[in-house]
Amino acid sequence: MCKNGFNKYDKDGVLIPLDAKKRPWYIGAKETGDVYISSVTKDIHTSLLGIMCGVPVRKDGELMGVAGGGIYLNDIENLVKSADIGETGDACIINAKGEVIFTTFTSGTLASGDTGSGLGTEQNRVLTQILEKAAAGESDIAVIEIDGVMYYAAYAPMKEAGWSFLIFLSKEEVEEAVYELRTSLYEISTDAEKDTAANLRSAVVIIFLVLAATVILVLQRSLKVSNRIVEPIRKLTRKVSEIEGNNLDFVWDEKSGQDETQKLAASFSSLTERMKMYINDIQNITAEKERIETELSLAAKIQSSMLPSRFPAFPDRNEFDIYAVMDPATEVGGDFYDFILLDEDHLCLVMADVSGKGIPASLFMMASKIIIANNAHIMHSPSAILEAANRAICADNPEQMFVTVWLGILEISSGRMTASNAGHEYPVIRKPGGQYEILKDRHGLVIGAMEDTVYRDYELQLEPGTRLFIYTDGLPEATDKDRQLFGEERMITTLNSGLSLDPRGVLEKMHEAVDAFAGDEDQFDDLTMMCFEYRGKQQS
Repeated sequence: MCKNGFNKYDKDGVLIPLDAKKRPWYIGAKETGDVYISSVTKDIHTSLLGIMCGVPVRKDGELMGVAGGGIYLNDIENLVKSADIGETGDACIINAKGEVIFTTFTSGTLASGDTGSGLGTEQNRVLTQILEKAAAGESDIAVIEIDGVMYYAAYAPMKEAGWSFLIFLSKEEVEEAVYELRTSLYEISTDAEKDTAANLRSAVVIIFLVLAATVILVLQRSLKVSNRIVEPIRKLTRKVSEIEGNNLDFVWDEKSGQDETQKLAASFSSLTERMKMYINDIQNITAEKERIETELSLAAKIQSSMLPSRFPAFPDRNEFDIYAVMDPATEVGGDFYDFILLDEDHLCLVMADVSGKGIPASLFMMASKIIIANNAHIMHSPSAILEAANRAICADNPEQMFVTVWLGILEISSGRMTASNAGHEYPVIRKPGGQYEILKDRHGLVIGAMEDTVYRDYELQLEPGTRLFIYTDGLPEATDKDRQLFGEERMITTLNSGLSLDPRGVLEKMHEAVDAFAGDEDQFDDLTMMCFEYRGKQQS
């Protein structure tokens, strides 16, 4: 509504913000689902009075937005002030709330304020009744007292705008001739009393006839002014109401004398064109989003298929039990686990965490998994497997990604496990009859950082009943709403609260504990866990 662009910026030249979705015309159109014309408000930039029109725009029954436009009311104010009602008469326009919109009164109840006087029922019941009748479509003449002065008031409704147009003529002025005539009677002789009385009655009749004619003329003029103001708005409203569904064409071929209406029509025409372009962009973006989601879903299925997911993993082997899960933070993740039966007496366990998230991490994860698995079939030393994998990854790693790995090879017959750690989380071990404890093994550098990195092996002797719990950092670094970490201490406490559970039960209990801790917080990192139980050779 800012004319010529002035006052759109503050004293420092910064654009004054204006959130359209919080404006009454936007809220009214959205809530009513129909064309909504606001009450008279002061323009935030120009301080001029105006009204706003909001029209909901839908596509296939769904609300896409609200088209809005405004019009200044300068012409209406000028029409009111230029109304021909004599030298001492006054006129005003009052809205349905009893607020004075425009007036020729310079002081008192009907003088203009910032947005009207807010006339209440208790202030002037007669004026309230007049406004109610005008709102009901009635036109009439009434005697009313305003600020201690009696007036003859003629009123008529302005239906489209919900306003009332009132003309006020001082009762004292109208009846002044009557009072002067009555005063003269007392100065005339008693002999002429009858003639004078007759003349007085005739004068009174004439005066009231003149008054009635004047009021009728003023009433006609008020109706004409009302139609002149509202008719262009009515036509524009009808045109705007035709904009719905797939019909976003707006054609304005009316020639209105009001520049504001013409500008508003031009704004609606431009708005509908931009709306069509916007809807087309949304359709293209939606189609692209659906394509990406389809590809992500396929990528997630491919990644999931690469991880062992059938349990029990080795149903014909009773020397051990194993269970593992990977819960990605996004559609695809960077964590992976693996367990490979290298031969009848050697089982390889792998837990790894790739840097980053999403598709890049998932691609790097799949490449790393394949490299490690291939090397595990060739080399039976964990450190040698990690060194060979590190050389292969460093040879072609332009994005400088890396992966942390814990890898252990178990000699099933003896329970002897050889392991190596490439920058991964400490494993957790539980000896038979004991509790879970963190095993602070020696860490090497992450894979993918330096080509000539050397890794060291260490040995564990697993007795029947021994358990290993290995995981990625998404477990201890899970956060709650207060940004507190789940942590290693809470992890160990949870493990020791389920000592009687089998490996699958251990992971399910841990997952429940993490979910309860995080609450409604989004998962920040991939959550991957493996629980391995060594049972030894079972007696038949």
